Amino acid sequence: MSFVSANDPRFFGATDSETIQNAIDFAKEQGIETVLIPRENERTKSELWVIDSAVLLPDHITVELDGAHLRLADGVRDNIFRNQNCATEKGATLDGEQCEIHLVGKNGAVLDGGTPNGMSETLCREHPDEYPSMKVNLLVWFCNVRDFSVEGISFIESRWWATCFHYCRHGLLSDLDFHMDATLPNRDGIDIRVGCEEIVIQNITGLTGDDTIALTALSDAGLDGRLVRVEGKHNDIQNITIQNVRAASCGCALVRLLNADGYVMKHIRIDGVEDTGEAISAAGIRFGEENARYAKVRPRIAGEFSDITVRNLTTSAQYAMIFAEPTERVTVEHVRAEKTCAILARFCPNFTGNEIRMTGLTMMGEDANCVFYVKDGADLSDCKIDGVTVGKVVSLFRGNKIPVSGFHFLDEVPDELAFGSPGLPSIYTYYLKN
Repeated sequence: MSFVSANDPRFFGATDSETIQNAIDFAKEQGIETVLIPRENERTKSELWVIDSAVLLPDHITVELDGAHLRLADGVRDNIFRNQNCATEKGATLDGEQCEIHLVGKNGAVLDGGTPNGMSETLCREHPDEYPSMKVNLLVWFCNVRDFSVEGISFIESRWWATCFHYCRHGLLSDLDFHMDATLPNRDGIDIRVGCEEIVIQNITGLTGDDTIALTALSDAGLDGRLVRVEGKHNDIQNITIQNVRAASCGCALVRLLNADGYVMKHIRIDGVEDTGEAISAAGIRFGEENARYAKVRPRIAGEFSDITVRNLTTSAQYAMIFAEPTERVTVEHVRAEKTCAILARFCPNFTGNEIRMTGLTMMGEDANCVFYVKDGADLSDCKIDGVTVGKVVSLFRGNKIPVSGFHFLDEVPDELAFGSPGLPSIYTYYLKN
């Protein structure tokens, strides 16, 4: 037998979650590595699988969603899928690492957050005895897994982040589509967290209510900190490839890169990010943070963020790129800022650059304020920028002027320098209000 089906009557339980879990447990016992969840739910005679408790995934298992639509039950505080050892004592050890776990969708497979359950980050933080970690509001959560994949799935109406990965390595996230607006806060698409390495993220589409893809090496405090630790593993994010993204974010970033507290981020390759303009993103690529609000111990220092390559970014975000905090060895090639983009690159006061190279930049925003917004304190002494094509724009620089070579003007030559803040609104706040 090459697979078992969740529609086999032998596995029928009191709920759909129990039925799917029975099929997976049987497959594990029998050494069968594939479990099929079809579109039609034979137990309920419907085309919906209602999940009232997380389906736990063992090693060496492929769950194939063939047109299946899985939706979280009303009021439930749990994931749809997570690996078996996630958030357990065993999962916090090197011996608890799991391997070969695959979620593969085809023919329109859907994971659906359903009706919001009232949880929020504020409630979890202020009432820890009453509310669990927000991470139980994820649709897919993997921790301490190697050799894994999540492919071919549409995520809709996630109650918080859609997917999240801690201490995971050698993975593929491919052909994932997101449909989540900003009616709930913090609806990220993909979150790569501490300890992740050797992961390819590709063919990502849709709309997210927050960052579409976030790489964030940050400390988790309180309950979250106890849930997501693996003794003996490093906390860095490294060797991540992001390619072929065609999406929009409601007021946040298409790709966000953030680390603090001594955790390192390095060897990140981004190639082919296209902003659909379905919503206005705050940034196409966001390198770091202007303030230290995410740092529990200390902000990033020199040497902790390096070897980043960005190629072929097209965006209508408010800022095509935001640069903050110490940054080393970054190459940016072929960036096109258009439509609602106001500023091609913003350099924050806490930015220091070492071996930063940018070429092939184009600013064609319809209401372009400036090409480069350089705030007091930003250090671009080791940044080389050349080959910049400029359409109609108010000024080349705002705040401070920096050395740039190879300007090519498609319209009348703009003012060279304007002072003060451009006074752009908070796009994320705009979406939350609406």
